Amino acid sequence: MRKMYTLGIIGLVILLSGCGNQNPISVTSTPVNDLGEDNITTTPTENSVYQNWNTFVNPNNGYGFLYPTNWNAAINVYNKDFALFGPGATGQSGTGGLEIRENFNSIQAYLNAMEDEVGVTHVVTKKVKIDGVDGVRVEYSGYPVKGHAVVLRKDNNIYNLYFNSNKAEDVELFYQLSESFVFAE
Repeated sequence: MRKMYTLGIIGLVILLSGCGNQNPISVTSTPVNDLGEDNITTTPTENSVYQNWNTFVNPNNGYGFLYPTNWNAAINVYNKDFALFGPGATGQSGTGGLEIRENFNSIQAYLNAMEDEVGVTHVVTKKVKIDGVDGVRVEYSGYPVKGHAVVLRKDNNIYNLYFNSNKAEDVELFYQLSESFVFAE
């Protein structure tokens, strides 16, 4: 039986803004509009990698996702709309998480704001469609972290699922987690 958890997350912005902007790594961004039409569309099935995964639902902002049994997921104690997840994650910290940012008219505007506000640079790697919502996969760099993210835009809100690691097996699990993401009706 899958466990039902509510989860929140300290967003990448909060983490990086507290760490300062020392020695940012310069990476050239690929504009979202320059990626063409190579989309990834996903729908988890019962006979898939997700069969034994746990379920996380955040009733505060109406979203959920599946996560590996050897990871944790929790609502962020600092912002109940956010979630934290990953190996050993708690409501106060996690290798990955989800943050929601309001009032962005495009994903590119959000990525530009992240670069301006906290010195994080992004390289967009692929367009995605998750639960019917358009988004992009990105790799990001900045002091003190590097990692991967899936950025979705729905109703002028940005949903930034991020993972502050480049460990190959964990990155693969992160992308599987992100592909299971669903919005509440």
